[in-house]
This record gives sequence, C-alpha cells and structure tokens, in this order.
Amino acid sequence: MTLLTGVYSYHDFQDSIVMHEITIDHPGFLPADDRNFILYEKLDVDKHPIHYYMNVESTICLEGVCKIVPVRLYWNPLGQYIEYELDKGVTLEKTEGRPFLEEDYVILHDLLKDPQSAYRDIRYDQITKEKVVGENQIDAISGATSIILAKGQTVVGAAWTCFTLWHWAHGPVVQVIRGLTGTSLTSVQLKKLLKGSDDDIIFALEELMRRGGEPMEYIDQMTYLLNSYNSEVLRLIIQYLEQSSGSSYCEPMRLLLNAANGKQRISLLTSILKSTSALDEPFLNDLTELMIHTNEYQEINMCFLVYQKLESTHHPDFDRIAELLNRPILIARRAYWYLSEKQLSPDLKQKLDRFELENRESLY
Repeated sequence: MTLLTGVYSYHDFQDSIVMHEITIDHPGFLPADDRNFILYEKLDVDKHPIHYYMNVESTICLEGVCKIVPVRLYWNPLGQYIEYELDKGVTLEKTEGRPFLEEDYVILHDLLKDPQSAYRDIRYDQITKEKVVGENQIDAISGATSIILAKGQTVVGAAWTCFTLWHWAHGPVVQVIRGLTGTSLTSVQLKKLLKGSDDDIIFALEELMRRGGEPMEYIDQMTYLLNSYNSEVLRLIIQYLEQSSGSSYCEPMRLLLNAANGKQRISLLTSILKSTSALDEPFLNDLTELMIHTNEYQEINMCFLVYQKLESTHHPDFDRIAELLNRPILIARRAYWYLSEKQLSPDLKQKLDRFELENRESLY
C-alpha cells in the first residue's frame, strides 16, 4: 500500500469504487443547510484506497445569477487535494461571462493545492459584499470595498469560483476522507507510516489517537521519531500518550524521556507534571539519572517538581541527588533546598550542613 503525497493516476488500475453518502457543510450554504453528497473511494486490487473524488458545483450563488458548472475534485488517501476535473467541453467563467484563460486554470489549481490560501480567511459575506481583486487591479465597483490579493492568489474576476472550490477542497470532506483511510489501515501499515513523511506521520498519530489502544506497541516508532525533532509530531505523541493511564502512560513516557534531547525532554516533563498517572520506582530512578547527567537547570528544576508531586508515595535516592551539590551554584542551591526539607542520614545531613556553611552568602 502506498500512502504518499503526490499525484495519483486515475486510469492505470482496474479496481473497484466504493460510494459513501456523506452530509457536509460549506461556508457558502445558508445556516443549518448541510447537504448530502456522494464521496467516491477508488480502491486498488488489495482494497486499499488510491484516491477519493466528489462532484461539486463550481459556485454557490444564492442569487441565482451565476453560471454553475459541475467540477470533480480529487484527494489522495490523506485528504490532500490532488486536482480538479471538468467535463469535456465545459469551461469556467469569470465576471461578465468571460471564459477562463489557460493561465486562469493553472492559477486555480495552484491556489487549490495551497491549504494556507488567502481564501482560508475570507468569509462568504466578504465575497458577497466586497470585491476580491488581484494585484495591480483597479476596483471598478463604486461603493465596494476591495480585498487586494497578491498575484497568483486568485483568478481575477472569479472570486466566487475560487472561494467555493477552495472550501470544498479543504473543508469537512478532508476529515471524512482521513477517517475512512484510517479505518482501513492495519497496525503494520500504521507503523510504516510512522517512518514516512511528516504528513504520513501526523496522519498516523491522529489515527492512533482516534483508536486509543496500547502505546507500547508503537514505542519503537515513536522513539525513532525523536531523531528528527518536529514540535507538531512531538505534541501529537504526547497527546496520544496522555490518553493512556498507569503503566500504559508511564513506561512509554520513561523510554521516550531516556531517548529525548533537552528541548524534547522539557515537553515530556511538562506532560509528566500535569499527568494524574502514578509513576513507579524505575521512572523515579530514571529522573534522578537524568538530573545527574544534564547541565540544564530547567530540566533539573522540573524533575524536582515531579519529586515533590510524588513524595507521598515515592522518594528518590537522596544520596544521588546530593551529587548535585558539587555543580554550579544555581543547580547546587536547588538541590540544597530540596534536601534540606527531607529526613536524611547522618552522613548526608553533615554534608548538607557543610555545604550551607561554605555557600551561606549564595543561599540567602
């Protein structure tokens, strides 16, 4: 099974098509006017999705004065727009009945490929009450406010069509497609996706969160992901783990913490601090080792905060923590104030008193 971004051939397979009746909204619809559509899923011979497509109208024109033509939109299995298709002999029109030029079709395709297109933040009422024009265009409509878009961000004179099709391409149907594809995947396929592109990884993690389940089954893949830091990927990994509790949270979090770099450890420790899952003795011991081997005050301070959170059930190795008294004063002082509140052995208490005597000016 291939689940990669890019263009898929629509003619090279002799496979089946599954029809899904879906109910979706569009910002151009009237309130509470969700409508039913048929989403087509094309499958390969192994019954894996190749792509999806849906037939829509080129514009949503409540006034009934626009030329409306059918447009077929295609998405890959991750719900990413691939291309649009018109029936043979059908053309799109701009204002005053002017046909699209060849370059207009290219611009339309490019803006539909862009999930961050300017049309993402333009509302339907702005299309109806204002005028969207392209760079260096003059607003010829008296009394209308212009929304000026850069060259290539719109087909000049076709704001209705650009707005309508962009919101079809990137609207609720995307999550429907991702859900259908996710449901069809086996755990083996999900593990393969977790070593793919960023888009594949994010898709797989979102599907894992939807399913729930045992994180340890995927711990090797999640540890692998730490090798190339991506804040969005790490956020999703943590969010996935936070759905679990007890050892299902504790053990994979411990393994990830041991494999993480400093920036990643801060994010993981933040999750640990707010977690309600019980942390066990091995976890506590690993935190102590982390403190001994890092020079980052923020990490060490967060470990102490975890200790304080757990002190009703677990106590760390005070002798190991006392090794921090030999570190730079900022770290040593944090260790001193933590240990000064604990019941210590006579030898350790003597060591702490000696540290206080030698560093009194830095402690108070």
